[in-house]
Amino acid sequence: MSDDGRERTRALWTGLIIGGLAGVLLGVLLAPQEGERTRRALGERVGELATAGAAIGGLIADVATDTASAVADQVSTVAQRVRGAMGEEGGVRKVVAIGREAAARELERLSGTYRALSARERASAAEEQAAAGPSPTAGPEPEPGPQPV
Repeated sequence: MSDDGRERTRALWTGLIIGGLAGVLLGVLLAPQEGERTRRALGERVGELATAGAAIGGLIADVATDTASAVADQVSTVAQRVRGAMGEEGGVRKVVAIGREAAARELERLSGTYRALSARERASAAEEQAAAGPSPTAGPEPEPGPQPV
């Protein structure tokens, strides 16, 4: 992962932690329940969040391991092809072609992953919107037929 990627990941986790702590603090301050009930509910919620965090951490570790393994395999395959091509006539051209092929395959793989994630995000957003009902800012549905200009 590049330094920029690590920095963005660090910023994301920092934001999530700070946001979570701020939410907990506001929840305690604004809670309409008595103190004991609030503390008990807060303890249960913290437990749930800890479990979810552990699951997310495990998922991230699995994805990172799988990605590292796939990249290592690709690098090994490309390196073998480059070594073989360098000994042949026109070796540099073949090496460049091998690099282009590898880059195109990786771009296609990453594009597919991006499309899958984007589709899941759109589906999730649509489900959330459907569960929330009509938007309070949305106006009435237009009546069928010709509309004034």
